[in-house]
Amino acid sequence: MFAVVHVPDFVLHAVLRHEPDMASVPFVLVDPGQASPRVVALNGAARASGVEEGMTAPQAMARCPGVVVRHRSSSSEDVARDALLQSAHAFSPHVEWTGAGCMTLDMRGLSDPGPEASREGLVGWGRRMAVAMRGLGLGVGVGMGPTPGVARHAAMARGAVQGPGEGDGCPAVRVVLPGEAAGFVSGLPVSTLEPSPHAARLLRQWGVGLVGEMLRLGQAELAERLGLEAFALWAAASHSASRPLRHERLPETFAEEAPIDPPVEMLEPLLFLLRRFADSLSLRLAAAGHAAGELVMRLRLESGDLVDQRLRIPQPTHRADVLFRMLGTAMEGLRSEEHTSELQSRVDISYAVF
Repeated sequence: MFAVVHVPDFVLHAVLRHEPDMASVPFVLVDPGQASPRVVALNGAARASGVEEGMTAPQAMARCPGVVVRHRSSSSEDVARDALLQSAHAFSPHVEWTGAGCMTLDMRGLSDPGPEASREGLVGWGRRMAVAMRGLGLGVGVGMGPTPGVARHAAMARGAVQGPGEGDGCPAVRVVLPGEAAGFVSGLPVSTLEPSPHAARLLRQWGVGLVGEMLRLGQAELAERLGLEAFALWAAASHSASRPLRHERLPETFAEEAPIDPPVEMLEPLLFLLRRFADSLSLRLAAAGHAAGELVMRLRLESGDLVDQRLRIPQPTHRADVLFRMLGTAMEGLRSEEHTSELQSRVDISYAVF
């Protein structure tokens, strides 16, 4: 069996994961690397106000005057990726970063949930993993199946994903047992296979809405009409084809960061972020079996100057209260006439517990 953890709108939630209150505020990300920066991700509140992907920032603000516009952050995505991998390694040593916000875990050989686990055992294992990811500020979908492809479909077909602090603490997990895989995949909408707009339009014109209906056309006939893309769609629709995973090494850096927009000059909002940083770092260190020996805190000021603080921890620990107390004490000792525009925190490991 394989498990897939999927974070919908990963580039958006990598930026927002330390700001849960922003979920109800219209919010978009634009890509500053584009010649004409356009919306690449948006939350439900922005979408409900009429904002769409591909709009420019002025177009988004004209459609929704109260929308918050920020830049996509590759560094925030890297930090979120490392946090997810470190959390996943507590559940399986065989983890692949499959794509943006998507991890695949090989469950073979695990003592928990065990090789003969029932559906209930698998669901319980998946829920524990989902709760761990929610502790990092990321809502996830979890799917399990006999192949990486089936598990991915299960994770993405689960429906609405609960975010941090939502639901009853028991996130839904979709388990597809080997004998159910063929029927499950056949009942999925063709859009699950992510066809190109051209292929999607043709399939729609033919009245093909489900994967099973597409499979009944036959691979040769599909290729005759869709060309090479038919083979990719056919492979994505397979319920039996497996593949080896590209195993990821456990990231050795435990870092958290958050762009602060607009910049602040008061201590309270920075302490709020540091508390969230400490909680997240504590969870990740504990999952990896590590303790922190040193803290590195960086503040970027509006001028572009960087304030760098290195804090040696007398007794290595992963306790959140200790980490926060050290970061907070260092912050209170800083005085600056400039506003802070970015906050970073990193722990260096000098002591490990196995």
